[in-house]
Amino acid sequence: MRVVKPVIPDREGKDPEEHEHFLYKAKRYLSSTVEQMCAGLVAPALANLRLPVTWSVAIDTDVAEGIVRVAENGEDAEGAGVFGRCDVIAMATHGRGGVQRWAMGSITERVLSATKLPLLIVRPPDMLDKSKVLWDAAALSAI
Repeated sequence: MRVVKPVIPDREGKDPEEHEHFLYKAKRYLSSTVEQMCAGLVAPALANLRLPVTWSVAIDTDVAEGIVRVAENGEDAEGAGVFGRCDVIAMATHGRGGVQRWAMGSITERVLSATKLPLLIVRPPDMLDKSKVLWDAAALSAI
């Protein structure tokens, strides 16, 4: 899912059509990503499982709150893709720590503390090298 911040024309000097353009771009990106996943072009192990994958665009000033609201209530921006609430939330993490995490916060951590749904947290492949977890070939091929 993608959270798009609302445009307030009077305060930001932005055109409402620009907001519609952001929504359109977010919907197009997510739709294309899911198509690539289902075709096995991205995460081939996921394509083989034939799991239903949904996408949604939410309008919210807070990304974590938007994710939880959509996942738990099935709300989205103008029927972008979610039909009802989600069974699980899967999120990638940037793996920031220390000062970066303190300065930027952790959306994943905020979602984890705010939702009652199961949360699958996925580290990007480049973060696997930085972790202290030993990965076997089967685990790496599934990513």
